[in-house]
Amino acid sequence: MWVRAVAMTAWFGALTLAGGIATAAPTPTPTPTPGLTTTSSSDEIADMVMDAIAQPAPPAPMAPPLPPPPPGG
Repeated sequence: MWVRAVAMTAWFGALTLAGGIATAAPTPTPTPTPGLTTTSSSDEIADMVMDAIAQPAPPAPMAPPLPPPPPGG
């Protein structure tokens, strides 16, 4: 059993040295589209957060009252 562990360790070590595991193809960075750079300042973001917090919660739905129990029940 220990022979298999040593063999796997050697195999992964060889792949790492050869660059088979550790290296990956870099992902291309998308080029930004001119004219569509809409970013928010930190003040605008803070205002949006405060507006969302300040909104009152909608009222809970009210269920109709239950009818009284039948007499003698």
